[in-house]
Amino acid sequence: MKILITGAAGLVGQNLVLLMREQGYTNLVAIDKQSANLKLLGELNPGVRVVDADLAAPGAWEAEFTGADTVVVLHAQITGKTSDPFVRNNIEASKLVYEAIRKAGVPYTVQISSSVVNSVADDDYTNTKKAQEKLFLATGLPGCVLRPTLMYGWFDPKHFGWLARFMEKAPVFPIPGHGRYMRQPLYNRDFCRAILWCLEHRPVGAIYDLVGNERIDYIDIIREIKRVKGLSTPIVHRHHPRDQARQGPEHPHREAALLVLRRPAARLCAGLRQTSVHVEPAQGIDRGRRFLGRGHQGHLRLRPDARAARFGRNLPSSGVFQVRGRAGRLKCMH
Repeated sequence: MKILITGAAGLVGQNLVLLMREQGYTNLVAIDKQSANLKLLGELNPGVRVVDADLAAPGAWEAEFTGADTVVVLHAQITGKTSDPFVRNNIEASKLVYEAIRKAGVPYTVQISSSVVNSVADDDYTNTKKAQEKLFLATGLPGCVLRPTLMYGWFDPKHFGWLARFMEKAPVFPIPGHGRYMRQPLYNRDFCRAILWCLEHRPVGAIYDLVGNERIDYIDIIREIKRVKGLSTPIVHRHHPRDQARQGPEHPHREAALLVLRRPAARLCAGLRQTSVHVEPAQGIDRGRRFLGRGHQGHLRLRPDARAARFGRNLPSSGVFQVRGRAGRLKCMH
């Protein structure tokens, strides 16, 4: 079975290719335009076909879709100073990819969207990810949509990895207000397991929102990063006169919950240690393999979008996920 992955050299793609090879997948094609990251993917995964190509421009890469059984659409512009790269990589590139999928007659597609499509944010990333998801749904291609939340783990340079590097360099680490903003970060290997589940069971028309199982406040994430990295950077709360009105009084039972979450679960700590690994083609690969070899018993909740709940109720159980409840909620059962 030939599986093609666009944007394969990023956070999810690097981990997905490693996991797929561990699960016995052999005929993999990885496409990305980030040459250095793609080179690292090839060194970590001998035998995987890597294609260095800009998907926003027509080219020879389109022929790679011929004979593919499944396409995982991962390419996305995450950061940028202007709107141009977001439009080019999230919208224009996606149009060409969907057309290549249609022409090649690929039977199934997994579209990786983002939880930001549910938000009220008004920025280039959010707006173009919303447009990308609408474009995919409008094509009528058989497949499903996954909307992951904030992710962490190995190959993470932009999320917790960015926070860790900032803490290393900054004299202080500022926290807005009290910092008790609940998050459910998603371990990237858990998300990759969800993608594999979709490849195996092929739900059509389903849209899933994915969050991590552990609930943790932002301030506790920062404290754990500091502990894992062994840093002494002071954590400073920055208050504004309008903060109290904006945030409102703390919930009377909030402190009791914080006592439980003050030290995150071992699963989250293990993932943060992986995030702190600085990946280099030589030493970083060996260190990363040792982390991956230990495994990570993370958890993931996969919740069908209300518009596609009827698909979720019919999803079968497997060795990895178990259907829970009438809404079709799936919980990772490692």
